[in-house]
Amino acid sequence: MKSIHLITPPSRQRGVTLIVALIFLAILMLLGVTVAQTTSMEERMAGNTRDRNLALQSAEAALKAADTALKALPKDGAGNITTVFNGSTAGYVTYNAANASDAAYWNTYNWAGASHSAGTALSQVVSQPLYVIEKLPDVATTQRFRVTARGVGASTSTVVILQAGYENN
Repeated sequence: MKSIHLITPPSRQRGVTLIVALIFLAILMLLGVTVAQTTSMEERMAGNTRDRNLALQSAEAALKAADTALKALPKDGAGNITTVFNGSTAGYVTYNAANASDAAYWNTYNWAGASHSAGTALSQVVSQPLYVIEKLPDVATTQRFRVTARGVGASTSTVVILQAGYENN
């Protein structure tokens, strides 16, 4: 007797490989989008940090210019600065205790009309650094001054305001 072999029909493909490949592609796409967003955010953060550093360096340049200007002011025989600080000369003002230490006061101060430029032109900044020298009340025989400097970075929204105190004995 002859044995009969039954031939089975080929099994149908179910497309599992296609579904797995699509899942991997979706995961890779999400990973790529996340990396692009992270890189973009880091680029903006680096740009903002650079802009803030430019503004800080600009304000520091104004403080240095003010220091030089204070040292160059005329003095009497006792070494006291004789310049009048009443606002009649731009950048030289008398101390106003009511608002001079208030941050809002310096943020809204008329920098364009009542201040000195730092002198040397800085590149990469929107506007050149400015400073104001205030004559503070004397303590005994010591003349005191406060310099407020304003530096702007590469955009007008990045502003740094620094203050420094000086004494003339």
